[in-house]
Amino acid sequence: MSDLSKKFESLEKSRIEAQRMLQSTGMEEEQIEFYISACTSAIELARQNPSELSLKVASNFIEAAQDAAVLKFQADKNEELATIDQVTGLLNRTGIMDFADARISYAQRNEHSCAIIFMDLNKFKPINDTLGHKEGDNALRLVADKLKETFRKSDLISRIGGDEFVIVMMNDNPNHNFDDELAKLENLFDGGVIFQGSDGDKYPIGAAAGKVIVNEGETAESAIERADAIMYEKKVIAHRKLEEQQSAEHNLYLD
Repeated sequence: MSDLSKKFESLEKSRIEAQRMLQSTGMEEEQIEFYISACTSAIELARQNPSELSLKVASNFIEAAQDAAVLKFQADKNEELATIDQVTGLLNRTGIMDFADARISYAQRNEHSCAIIFMDLNKFKPINDTLGHKEGDNALRLVADKLKETFRKSDLISRIGGDEFVIVMMNDNPNHNFDDELAKLENLFDGGVIFQGSDGDKYPIGAAAGKVIVNEGETAESAIERADAIMYEKKVIAHRKLEEQQSAEHNLYLD
């Protein structure tokens, strides 16, 4: 095989590799076709007029296609890092704000109902304080797994920070109230989530949750704030009841 034939064979292999790289990124077919057509045309022109310059031009086209694949991969990775919680793999605050607004807009355009649940964990702090943040992260991953098992794949589940989670749900029935979904969540955390610590102890994790139906024209941020307020009110009421119960038991003991 002549040196020139070897160079063209090498170019063709590089073109095929560039196409594989582009396809692996999930780039639009039209964009891939643009890059590969440019590479193919440059190789054909070099075959018709073989020279160091034409070979170099063809090689440059192929390198440009490979660079495009790398840049697309890096851009996708950066976008993922910007919207995904690195501890649980759920959407983070940025991700849920972006996707929730789009989900709300879709629901309202199609006359679907949409609801948001704001959830805050109970009894999580002792895990962090007793076992450390690494075990705390493991407990958060357990919670994330339980949420994914409980809700539909079409529901948006996020950890917006600390031990706070937001779930966005949609239903094609415009009058759906999502009470069953909230009840299912509350039943889950009524003894159904238990973290096995590295110290051998079991740590039950509870949660308080507030649910709102998204109003017409309302943003995700506004609905999340309303759900947060409802959740906080529930926590205050539960804490007050616990104090009253403990006080009653104490008085009974004194009697």
